[in-house]
Amino acid sequence: MSNAVEWLSTGGVERRLAADQAANVLLSKYRQRWESIVPIELHRLAASLNCTVSTVQEVEGGARLLPIAGGFEVLVSAELPVAKYRMAIAHELAHTLFYSVEHDLPTRVLEPSRKEEHFCFDVARRILAPDWLIADVRRFHFAEPKDLFDCLTKTFKLSKSTAARVMLEDYELAVGVAGRWCRINGRWELDRGRAFASPCLKPKDRKLLRDAAKRWLCETVPPAAPYHIIGLSESSGTAMFVCVADANAPPR
Repeated sequence: MSNAVEWLSTGGVERRLAADQAANVLLSKYRQRWESIVPIELHRLAASLNCTVSTVQEVEGGARLLPIAGGFEVLVSAELPVAKYRMAIAHELAHTLFYSVEHDLPTRVLEPSRKEEHFCFDVARRILAPDWLIADVRRFHFAEPKDLFDCLTKTFKLSKSTAARVMLEDYELAVGVAGRWCRINGRWELDRGRAFASPCLKPKDRKLLRDAAKRWLCETVPPAAPYHIIGLSESSGTAMFVCVADANAPPR
């Protein structure tokens, strides 16, 4: 229980380290046998945690974790697209960290909270893109941020927003900002709840990069060097995912 309490009380750099530690706890047994598999095979990971995954229809919230005799069952909605399906499973597996398995039926060691929800998403990203596989990605030295982003979305099967957070925040493979922009009354506005940035960027630098994204959205003119831009339209036609990376800023 002490780890669970400590993890949720962290912030900043310590929060990232706590999420790393939590993910490594969950991946420990899996890694011993299937370290080289890309992307992470979630059903094998679940089995290593005494958990089964069942695909069913219309699960509220996309997925749900059920304690059962001897372990857990994850119910996940069949309607989810692949990237969200994988994130939903990883997120529910992260919640197992907040249960005691001393008895046959797992029991909670902490009451559910928003802090736990946010932390489990941080852990889930590191389950889907664990540090040892990211170490391999670093060795490729991708020529442009878009090549790196494509690797994370296509090879690791991450959603756009998850790939951006892995690339910019979690591992700092590139330096920049990313987020979802919506056209409202003819104007592009950033969805602040889905905006991400490299921790090393100062507020003024974040603003410069986001201004570059907005100019690109309004004028469809690529930003001047050293910025690289990744823009992906969403199905509605009124929303865009945009990432702007600074090619002059070396990754960490």
